Amino acid sequence: PPRAGGASLPLVNEMSVKQFQARGVTGPLRALGHRELQCCQEGVERFVARCGGFVNSTNSLNQHVSLPWLYHLVRHPRLVGAVAGLLDTDDVLLFSSCMFLREGRTYMEHGVGWHQDGVLYERVLAPMSDWVTVFVALSHCEEENGCLQFVPPNFKTGFSTATVPHYCMELHAGEASVHSAKVTHRGGPNNTDDRRDCLALRYVSGRVRDTVADADPRAPRDWVVVCSGRADHFHNAPEPTEELGGKGPELRDAITALRSARYGTTTFQKPH
Repeated sequence: PPRAGGASLPLVNEMSVKQFQARGVTGPLRALGHRELQCCQEGVERFVARCGGFVNSTNSLNQHVSLPWLYHLVRHPRLVGAVAGLLDTDDVLLFSSCMFLREGRTYMEHGVGWHQDGVLYERVLAPMSDWVTVFVALSHCEEENGCLQFVPPNFKTGFSTATVPHYCMELHAGEASVHSAKVTHRGGPNNTDDRRDCLALRYVSGRVRDTVADADPRAPRDWVVVCSGRADHFHNAPEPTEELGGKGPELRDAITALRSARYGTTTFQKPH
């Protein structure tokens, strides 16, 4: 896939911006062309094979520092341009990535129910209003096979059952949606026989600070991928040179250790 580096970025339209401002969600957005999509699909299959067929949100987390095809994807001009337009910034930084490959006949994705993406990070990163998740579909992502479900922003009461009011964001392969850190959502069950492949790419603007490192000069700074502009408050992760080789896996281990120590274990909160 093409890279964002220095190119003029295609921005989202005004309707998408208004939708995002009103609901914290926008989509579908066209992201990948046919060949770009095929490149990513082939990359996922190679990764699955290297993992012996078992991929989850742990071993697929932040592989953009060790998989060249994924590094290039997170810097794709359409994705970066969408983030730049929605966050009103020239500085777009990729903070994390994760593959969500939901096998057929799977009810829950590793036990993740209704949650907000910002819960884990809001005590360290600020402002969280400058954080978004771009959800990229590498296969058709429909209600039947587990597309994202979002709770309307005006729904404030507690919920613990499947009857919570929500709407679905269905995506064709190659399309994406964007949601903010405070939007309550989940992936639905996959009631088909086929695997549903999606990527969650989490971006921040250059305005976001690592408050732990700011407060303590001895604290290590976190890592991002600079997709456009510059990163003044984070280290910039280099482009990987080979799949799961070179210095990429070592850097991924370092990022994993840093975030485990700084943020702890992910505990998703059910808002009420």
